[in-house]
Amino acid sequence: MSETTYSTEECSLDALENDRIRSNAYVAFFTQKTQADANRFIYGIQGNGLSPSNPGPLIDARMELSEKGYIHRMNEGLRNVPFRSSVDPIINSIRTDIERSGSYFDLDSESGRASMDALAKVLDSEWFRQFFSYHAIHNPYPGKNMGEFYSGYAGLRLTPYEFADKTYNAVEVWYIKKLFLELIAEIGTYSYYLNSFFEKNADVLET
Repeated sequence: MSETTYSTEECSLDALENDRIRSNAYVAFFTQKTQADANRFIYGIQGNGLSPSNPGPLIDARMELSEKGYIHRMNEGLRNVPFRSSVDPIINSIRTDIERSGSYFDLDSESGRASMDALAKVLDSEWFRQFFSYHAIHNPYPGKNMGEFYSGYAGLRLTPYEFADKTYNAVEVWYIKKLFLELIAEIGTYSYYLNSFFEKNADVLET
């Protein structure tokens, strides 16, 4: 369930820009994971394999982001506790961009609040969160050059490294705001054209 607060003071993607470790943590927990699974996600380790890195920096980042509302603890257990990133930072950044642009769109009107609430539900859905699953990130649809993501994942890189005589890919979030907002924009563009197609071809689709 979404826990959107619409507070832009500390909880926004803007505040994570140029902060690689915290950006990585936010993306790693976007699909629900334990701390150990998040560390393996970042380093491309499947199953229960050992990670090549000290998890300390990721733990510190997760704890700090949890205090600020970026990441939520999903139960009160003592071991293997799952965490999940909130969609608040994305919503807050979108609201800030709309306000800065001088758009005629009134965020505080009834329709404005309804639109933002609907967006929050979409972003908080399992459907959208799966765009950041292990499978989606570590088996990317390729961009123009080998090893690149397609444009919807702008701001994200997989960096090869050697560990235990094998080659793995580490997730690196370079521009977290670009990563989320360009993916949302691309989904919106496809949705617009699909909706137009369905409207114009309703008779064909019914046959």
